[in-house]
Amino acid sequence: MMYKDDTFWKGVTFGLNISFFYSSNQTFNYSDMDKPSKSSQIRINIGLNESNVPVAIEWDADDSANKDKPQHCKALLLSLFDRETLDTIKIDLWTNEMQVNEMDRFFFQTLRALADTYFKATQNNVMATDMQKFVQYFGEKTGVLKSEK
Repeated sequence: MMYKDDTFWKGVTFGLNISFFYSSNQTFNYSDMDKPSKSSQIRINIGLNESNVPVAIEWDADDSANKDKPQHCKALLLSLFDRETLDTIKIDLWTNEMQVNEMDRFFFQTLRALADTYFKATQNNVMATDMQKFVQYFGEKTGVLKSEK
């Protein structure tokens, strides 16, 4: 994993703080977003080896049932959509112990969840169904799912 500016990874860990906004009303406008009714932090710590390759990923959250004990994981995909630039900022990391079959399962589950989230957000059944068809294809081709043939 090489980056143009490797100085970003010089630290042993870095943290991300994300605030969630809760409201009983499901319709948000920008003025609602400026006045959160609740804030919660999610912390992600990345342990790097001497080559700046992730060797440990752990996370915890204020609202987690296990908030006194960080949860360990092998990979994370984080996407943030910038309000001003309308660009997506991504952080995709996995540890050196992540196996290919685990990555296949991770992507299968992520793609399936993305298709579900897309439908919930847009109600576009045609596109969501096409996305689910690809997820099925991906699952079969990677062996995550047994082929129905």
